[in-house]
Amino acid sequence: MSSRPYLKLTDAFRLSFDWNQKYFGSSRFVKWAAEDRKPPVKLRRDHWNPMREGQSVPAIFIQAFAEYLREVFRHPEIDVLAISEPAVKEPTFGKYPDGWLAGWLELFFFYGRTFDFSGISPCEDEDSVSDAAEMAVKAAGREIDPSLSDDMAIAAGEQLIRRSWREYAAMLMRLREANKYSVVFAMGHNKNGEWERQGVSVAFAVTKDYYSRFRKGLVDDIDIKSKDLCGKSSYIYANALFESPDVDRRVASRKRSVCVASAVMSQFAELCLPLHKHELSLIATIGTERNGEILESYSFQKLGTRSRATQLEVMEFAPPKMGLAHSVTHPFSVAQYMAMRATLILFQVARSAREEVI
Repeated sequence: MSSRPYLKLTDAFRLSFDWNQKYFGSSRFVKWAAEDRKPPVKLRRDHWNPMREGQSVPAIFIQAFAEYLREVFRHPEIDVLAISEPAVKEPTFGKYPDGWLAGWLELFFFYGRTFDFSGISPCEDEDSVSDAAEMAVKAAGREIDPSLSDDMAIAAGEQLIRRSWREYAAMLMRLREANKYSVVFAMGHNKNGEWERQGVSVAFAVTKDYYSRFRKGLVDDIDIKSKDLCGKSSYIYANALFESPDVDRRVASRKRSVCVASAVMSQFAELCLPLHKHELSLIATIGTERNGEILESYSFQKLGTRSRATQLEVMEFAPPKMGLAHSVTHPFSVAQYMAMRATLILFQVARSAREEVI
């Protein structure tokens, strides 16, 4: 379940409402929300049918829907409290969840059923690290504007990270020496059955001191020194995570997303200490709007600080504080944290089993 509130339409409303009326539909609604609503909000069109079917969707989707009915279709009696009820995000028990937005609990359900722990390729040499850096920077640019050409996307990504992709590659080459799993590709099959790089993830096992300074906005990735890195740690800095902009899009998007999620889980399992004995804290920055949506789905919380050089918002996913045990959201925080640990323990056990077989 996500940290975001969820609602679902009441059966009384959705079964009596005329969904087939003229000039009514998901495209018009999403366009209205993005352009005419005050304040505007970007909504995902694929939440429309689940909402109609009475499934859980983000609360903002139904809130905006109620406003749409009042303002555009002149239904002054429509109120979000009258047509909906509280809900939790329901785990998807289909073949593949949306690995980007599923959240820890749903990933745990998926891997607990499938034991699919494959699909990671650490960067072993300078050429592969260079490829990873270029892929990450270009993908960041494409998230800012999907219409950009390759060169323009790289330029936009470089502006975001405030250095060239080659400078970024040089930094990764230096920092990956502490653990070869710091820079990895997510590997999956394209429609022709050939292996391809479907995504890239960059993360570092860091010291408690560096982690503490980063969460306060005192340092950035360009400030990392050898003394700040560990082979394994209870503190991980998730530096970059992107789907390849050149991936074979004939492959189902959810299947691709799970490929990337598997690579990240394998990477974190390699970077962190044994989780049956140790806690784990994760920290990251919001590079793009999509980044922020992904981090929020995995219950990362904004700290109100920004990274020193790039001035990107800092977000953290850490063990729940017992001082907040009286909070109504505390059980959800505990559930998310335990699901994260359980998922990564599965990956650590799978890795150990492979090593024993080898």
